[in-house]
Amino acid sequence: RGAIPMSGVIYAGFEDVIVAIQQGAVSDGIDYLVTFHDNLAGTDKLFFARNNNSVPDIVVVGQAGPFVIDSGGVQTYPDPDVGAPNACAFLAGYIFFTYGDGKCRVTGINTTDINPLDVATAEQHPDGLLRPVPFRGYMLLCGTRSIEIWQNSGNPEGFPFSWSHTVPAGLISQHALAGGTDEFAEYVLWVADDNTVRRLDGYEPTKISPPWLDRRIEALSDKASLEACVYTSSGHKFWQLSCPDWSVVYDITTGKWHERTSYLQTRSRITQAFPIGETFPNVSKWLCGDVLSGKVQEITASALTEDGEPLVWAMESIEVKDFPNRIQVGRADFDIATGVGIATGLDPVETDPTIEISWSNDGGVNWSRPLIRKLGRQQLATQRVSVLNTGLSGPQGRRWRIEVSSSVDVMFFGADQSADVRAK
Repeated sequence: RGAIPMSGVIYAGFEDVIVAIQQGAVSDGIDYLVTFHDNLAGTDKLFFARNNNSVPDIVVVGQAGPFVIDSGGVQTYPDPDVGAPNACAFLAGYIFFTYGDGKCRVTGINTTDINPLDVATAEQHPDGLLRPVPFRGYMLLCGTRSIEIWQNSGNPEGFPFSWSHTVPAGLISQHALAGGTDEFAEYVLWVADDNTVRRLDGYEPTKISPPWLDRRIEALSDKASLEACVYTSSGHKFWQLSCPDWSVVYDITTGKWHERTSYLQTRSRITQAFPIGETFPNVSKWLCGDVLSGKVQEITASALTEDGEPLVWAMESIEVKDFPNRIQVGRADFDIATGVGIATGLDPVETDPTIEISWSNDGGVNWSRPLIRKLGRQQLATQRVSVLNTGLSGPQGRRWRIEVSSSVDVMFFGADQSADVRAK
């Protein structure tokens, strides 16, 4: 449901409970859980914030209301002036709360006390507020039609921040935004009210989603089911968008989109990712929730499975054709790294890995039975990955699909098809 890393402990939300995850004897691991009181009912996603008090105040907001977490567990928020916020966030010593009527309240600096006069209203559009998001020293107050940028103006009385700019692109649903945290501070990306994915560049909402994703978002009946998260792996920054039916990932480093589907699932298992950074000594990792197992998992490039299940790598080509002619495909060669088996790995999926090659002659409606080719045992990298005499294409040409479910590294460089044109 969400988590917040602290010094030496992570507070994470699960169904009806908040748990503390603490480091045990293992120098680079996490090995025990302490369960707090079970009075944070529900399965909805949670918003966490903490201030810089000598003993930090930890605030959590969900559908059940606002609460604080202390040594005694989960407690009702101590100041009734907080009302019924829908989200919270921290910036510059203040904890911000947003409300559906467009109001935003803040605490005093490094306290949970709230002055009822310290309130502001996002008034550029009468759209209410869904959540506050800290970004580069500003606070983004996100509504359904616009995002207002507020800056710390040091107002001696009343609300300490002042309106600066308005971004003319709202947030489609409460959890369809991610980024802006200290470990992902360069970027904020969100699904806007026009069914597109936007990146905040200065004050401009730059569209980054391709048309196929715009259509997929528009066709979604329950926009509230959209959830975004961010994580980093092998020097690449990823922004993931999921709903019950699919998951797509934007590689910010390369500017490319790809789909991510877990084994026998319709979407990725990853949810609510967060970095632990300096939370534990000598540990710098990204963790996440797992929608399938309910566990907290680590996101790492060294993991070639998901909790023991295959992590299938797949790629499809566009149509290779000479419209309106058909083509006779005599040979197809795939330039993919071989010799990637792991001699000490699980036999045979790691010691003798394979690739599945299939093709479609009708634009991807129907696919052939896959042909299996070897990727080569460890350091045996001289073999070719090819298929021969795969027949006549349809008028739409030939589309190829390759899949690797073996738990090995995959490096694909290109492919070549040898074919003769045949009259329609």
